[in-house]
Amino acid sequence: MGKILSTRQAFRCTYDFDLRLPIYQCSSSKRLVDILHHGISIHAKELKGAKALIDGKLANEDEQFDLGGVHDVEFLLPFMEEKYLEVCSQKEITGLLVFSGSVCSYAYSNSKEPSSQALADIKEDIIKSLRSRLDIMCDEADRKSDSKEDRTEESNNQILSGSAVLQLDLQLQRKHCSMSFPRRVFLPWLADIFLCDYIQPSESVEVLMDHFAELMSLEFPSISSKILEPEAEAPALVLSTTKSFQEVSTPYALLPKSDDSLSNQNKAATILRSDQKSTNPAGFDFMIAVLVLVVSVVVGFVVFFVRSSS
Repeated sequence: MGKILSTRQAFRCTYDFDLRLPIYQCSSSKRLVDILHHGISIHAKELKGAKALIDGKLANEDEQFDLGGVHDVEFLLPFMEEKYLEVCSQKEITGLLVFSGSVCSYAYSNSKEPSSQALADIKEDIIKSLRSRLDIMCDEADRKSDSKEDRTEESNNQILSGSAVLQLDLQLQRKHCSMSFPRRVFLPWLADIFLCDYIQPSESVEVLMDHFAELMSLEFPSISSKILEPEAEAPALVLSTTKSFQEVSTPYALLPKSDDSLSNQNKAATILRSDQKSTNPAGFDFMIAVLVLVVSVVVGFVVFFVRSSS
């Protein structure tokens, strides 16, 4: 079996996404989980029509690649064609849901298959992965829905977090909410083929290794360097009422860059505050210039009047 798997060529994609999902006042989708399901479904249609780059070059769907190495794949989405964004008045929107992160996906094919099949498999896997993670969080929320601890946390804490956020009615929510999705981890198997599963932020890789060892009767290497964790821990899924609509609705990629080693979310907040402060000296200088001009005009009139009267 190892010989058969070694003849497969690998395609790897790390797909970054940053969705801004509006929360409509009169919408039937009120819970976070419903809005996320709807947003993922719409994004799946956009991703299906995306162009692809393979190893930095525009992909030819009929192209076949020689064996050896891993081919890097990137997807190019049409600019400013988010179908979940509609023209509406500010009164129709009660909030904005920021859903961002990255998904790592692998696809394998033989030398006789065109690259279009691998690209289609990666696109399908990305959407399935997002839905699977949401299902994991929903299952956890259902298990904890009757927990006394969750009810106490929801009623007492100012910041809500965890899977309990999925069941909230966002149209009535006025507190800061955050939630981190499970991350994908790859464990080596045979001939550079990996098995993958998801871990929660509170779990470790060792838990996943024990799970696979029990499920498939396999022993995985104890060397952590052979285990792939390409998905860095993404910023938490946030619903915030402390920021302005412009701050939340503007994607982080469009904000000015900073050299500080902060997360993208902290960078955005810090830069916006520094920009607002930087406008104060400029406004003060402008007021001084206007004041000097007014005083000059008044002095000129006085001098002219004195000379005319004499």
